[in-house]
Amino acid sequence: AARVGTPAGGRPGGLEAFARNFEIRRHIADGGMGSVYEARDRGLDRVVAIKRMCQELRDKPAGLARFLREARITAALRHPNIVEIYSVVDTDGEALLVLEYVDGRTLADMIETKGGLSPGECLRVVRQAGAALEFAHSRRVIHRDFKPSNVMLDGNGVVKVMDFGVARVSKQTLSHVGGS
Repeated sequence: AARVGTPAGGRPGGLEAFARNFEIRRHIADGGMGSVYEARDRGLDRVVAIKRMCQELRDKPAGLARFLREARITAALRHPNIVEIYSVVDTDGEALLVLEYVDGRTLADMIETKGGLSPGECLRVVRQAGAALEFAHSRRVIHRDFKPSNVMLDGNGVVKVMDFGVARVSKQTLSHVGGS
């Protein structure tokens, strides 16, 4: 099993305890805010996804704040069509999100591979993604980066919207989400 990594200076800090609880299995993808890995949560014996903030954002205090903002916003959105955040690890300048693992493909991958979706598939995807966005909007959260690569479909055809990292939230909502 691979390790996610250690902070600058090679000190594992709080990541040492983190590494004992999770077995990193493989790298899944890279995005604007970080890399995503498939892992096994040893304590709960389940597969999870771990998102590690990219170095450019870790080097800037505002980057860490933005990454953690994504965690707070998304964690407050409990819906069957939104990827769930299980926990946040913030230690020694390292930030990791432990997320629901979706065993499937992005909508972008499906479109590229298949050349498109059938009308029935499109309707099913739009209904489920629409339900996720409607729920987020009812909580005053606007995704602002909704695109096929931020929509996953699992093996059963369930749609999961992800990556609320650039979401816009009203100040009133943030005060409830962030506790400020």
